[in-house]
Amino acid sequence: MDSAQLALDYLKVVIWPATTITVLILFRRQVQELVSRITRASAFGLEIETAARGAQVAAEEAATTADEQLEAPPAAVAEWLEPENRSHTDPVTDHALQAVNRLEKGIRRLAYEADPTLAGRTTFNVANELAQRGLLHPSSLSSIAELIHIRDNAANSSSPMNTQDAKQVAQSALQLLLVVQLALAAQARMQEDTP
Repeated sequence: MDSAQLALDYLKVVIWPATTITVLILFRRQVQELVSRITRASAFGLEIETAARGAQVAAEEAATTADEQLEAPPAAVAEWLEPENRSHTDPVTDHALQAVNRLEKGIRRLAYEADPTLAGRTTFNVANELAQRGLLHPSSLSSIAELIHIRDNAANSSSPMNTQDAKQVAQSALQLLLVVQLALAAQARMQEDTP
């Protein structure tokens, strides 16, 4: 079994538990509030659906607000926030690489929003710092490192990834990107709440 397949198998096992744990940790207050609403309204199916729909709308609004509130950073930071776009001539492999590129960009954006002094560091270094600050779950660090490693190897190779591996890389990167976007929304909310 080659190392890429081993890494993908590992990511398949780790990604959903890591995503779930991260979301629950980042939004524990909101989850507790939602659960308390559902518990009190358990006899009324319509009210339960409304509460869940309201939480989903609130999360989407928070993500939109976080994107809108970003200020223009200095030129050097703006360049760091837009890492090199690694690509491949094979469309399937390139799709996977683009998903990892978006994940890397999201991690850097979250790091900059959490602490602008993190700008300029490596993506894994800032991901580690975000995990230490509780903005990313530590279990996601190995997945992030492995995805970036796979992307870099694929970008430097003339051989395309097989379709199944490329789909798994893209899916894993997009799932982690969702976690990063939720953390960015939570970070924006914390900054709003801070006087």
